Amino acid sequence: MRGAPGDRVLRQEDAPLLRGVALYVGDRGVASSTDERGAGAAALHAVFVRSTQASGTILAIDVAAARAMPGVIAVGLAGELGMPLLGPLPGMVAGVQRPLFAYETIRHVGEIVAVVVAETVAAAVDAAEQVVVDVGVRPVVVTPYDALRPDAHRVHSAMPSNAYLTGRFPAADVAAPGDVLAGADVVVRGEFVTQRVAAAPMEPNGVLAIPGLPRGGVTLWASTQFVHGLRREVAALLNLATEQVRVVIAQVGGGFGAKFETAPEYVAVAALARHLGRPVRWQETRSECLVTMPHGRGHHQRASLGLRRDGTFTGLHVRVAADAGAYPIAGAGSPVGTGVLMVPGPYLLTALDIEVSTVATNTPPVGVYRGPGRAEPNYLRERLIDMAAAELGLDPVEIRRRNLVPVSQMPYRSPTGFLYDTGDYVATLDEALRVVDYAVLRAAQATRRSEGTGHDPAPRAMGIGVSCWLDVTPRNRLGEYASLSIVPTIDGEVRVDVLAGTCDHGQGHGTSWSLVLSGILGVPLEAVHLIPADTEVVPRGDGTGSARSLQLVASSLTVAGRVVLDQAKAVAAHLLEADPRDVVLDDDRLVVAGSPTRGVSWFEIATAAQAPHSLPLEVAALLPDGHLGAAADIDQEGPTFPFGVHIAVVEVDTETGEIEIVRFVAVDDCGLVVNPVVVEGQQHGGIAQGIGQALFEYAQFDIDGTPLASSFLTYLIPSAADLPPLDVRTIGEPTPRNIIGAKGIGQGGAIGAPAAVVNAVVDALSPYGVRHIEMPLSPERVRRAIGPL
Repeated sequence: MRGAPGDRVLRQEDAPLLRGVALYVGDRGVASSTDERGAGAAALHAVFVRSTQASGTILAIDVAAARAMPGVIAVGLAGELGMPLLGPLPGMVAGVQRPLFAYETIRHVGEIVAVVVAETVAAAVDAAEQVVVDVGVRPVVVTPYDALRPDAHRVHSAMPSNAYLTGRFPAADVAAPGDVLAGADVVVRGEFVTQRVAAAPMEPNGVLAIPGLPRGGVTLWASTQFVHGLRREVAALLNLATEQVRVVIAQVGGGFGAKFETAPEYVAVAALARHLGRPVRWQETRSECLVTMPHGRGHHQRASLGLRRDGTFTGLHVRVAADAGAYPIAGAGSPVGTGVLMVPGPYLLTALDIEVSTVATNTPPVGVYRGPGRAEPNYLRERLIDMAAAELGLDPVEIRRRNLVPVSQMPYRSPTGFLYDTGDYVATLDEALRVVDYAVLRAAQATRRSEGTGHDPAPRAMGIGVSCWLDVTPRNRLGEYASLSIVPTIDGEVRVDVLAGTCDHGQGHGTSWSLVLSGILGVPLEAVHLIPADTEVVPRGDGTGSARSLQLVASSLTVAGRVVLDQAKAVAAHLLEADPRDVVLDDDRLVVAGSPTRGVSWFEIATAAQAPHSLPLEVAALLPDGHLGAAADIDQEGPTFPFGVHIAVVEVDTETGEIEIVRFVAVDDCGLVVNPVVVEGQQHGGIAQGIGQALFEYAQFDIDGTPLASSFLTYLIPSAADLPPLDVRTIGEPTPRNIIGAKGIGQGGAIGAPAAVVNAVVDALSPYGVRHIEMPLSPERVRRAIGPL
């Protein structure tokens, strides 16, 4: 079957997943240090011993009993068994280093203090339980506001305070903006927390390290979003040349940003395999995943919005303390960079006073979870707008309509410096209102309240919530490598192999790339195969994240595909004894224009291309690799800015606090839609995670820094039963920023959905005087907010 961008095609990746034959890292066979074919010594198993205290000084670690346990091969502490003392860290904060294993100071629960390597997982677990860690107690800081107090315990003694980084707008070297709220008729103030959440991917972290190859180094089969980044960090930390480290992915069961950075465990396992001369594997448990895999969000926000009486905005004052945890990984950077720049969102907000600090606490590090630096300011802004609407007696839709950037101003330069590419924000809002039948819903709500005493007849209250979201995709890394090669197969067909610098971990990359190339070349969709990310065959790449893959890889593939089509035309012209300018694509064959019977198949062309000696020199020169193939690495001119409107309709049981989302509509502008099935899947997944944050999810810690959510019994995620049918639509036009015309859609649902749900619940409860409820909106919190009935 052939296709082209815009066609609705089922994902090719789903069949092995549905049949249960897809192989994850934990399913991989192993190889010895000299044989990569799967034979050789069985893998050893690593289990990490972790701190149970959030802050302390290591006094002693007794591993004697663990080393004597049956099946144990080795027990290692910091700096032992070939492991480096320091672990992966971006280096964005001077004087702060992250040890691979804690060796002097404990800074969070779950920090690694030792590792046990054994013949079986059970033996390693049993031995790990025998390791005794003596820790002297130190003070604990858990929340960012507590950590910023002048007398707060410093998580890192080398820092003058617990503030890692601070971002401001206007910048610190620019004159202060003055009082941005001066002259406002009305000022609305609020405090909002976008609570910590866990990424909770289907597959936790996992790695298999095989020593020896390449070139005396190590091969890692890893669950990661960024094979080249992992390769660079492992090589640097183990003092290896980059060429001595190979990183390959198997099936990756989700990542959501949490697998973008290098996990300390991956470095340790690589070092252990080389030191012991045997393959070593580690599979993260669900509890480890929920506690120590990089979290997301964790912003404590205070903001004030100034308005005129007609509802137009005059200024916005924002102060944010963002919890970055015990070590400043990427999550310490996104709030002070992207987070500051995205505060205005899709609105005409020019007078801004913004200060965001990322803060060290005695909790696990915060990473870059789906939409970092976008979801948090979006939530703050959309909640404030609803509060302002209530204060002024305006409909929440109308106040947004009066302040959205009009299409006539596109491309629009935001006050923080971003240049928005395209978008008719008002038209997108109107389409969402039409789909949900907003006027009818408001009328029904008014009728219900009129039948009660100013509110719905007990016990169910109806609410409608609107949220406009804006993303920047990608925030950086504006180019990506992609290549294709076409070779004949023994059955008279061709195979099109695609390499890309991104890592597919559930997004359906292979299906999207097949649509792009089928549209250019006319080859069947099933002929296109995405080769799993592998640093040995993909020369470079910046990984998957920031909703970058489709727009960047598809653009590079479009360029490479056009080159291959020109190669094929030259070969076909030789075979047909025609001028290459007269050769055209006709379905799945290349023919002479005006003579459709004179044509050759892709199989014939690919076969001839593999014999360049039989081709004219000028044609052979177009085939430097001896076959049809080309590569491209295209930088787009800047990020794209997808936009959307989410509307949630809820019913709240005022007696129990239970919330039911009865409808959810999303209308999103993501530029050109390559495959509606894939786009809808991204919309659904993002919205589900956004609803999860609004209602269920909370990576919570007690005052001692002990995690209170270390399993799915205590860390709640939504099931299908908790979600309504999601009505998702797309709207908009191709962006001029890239060749394919697409914008990123992977993060929008998680950015926009939380505010839509919270706005709906607060709207339902407004007759009870409820102005705000912090996420997650548990029945207990909702019931407490309502008060006595």
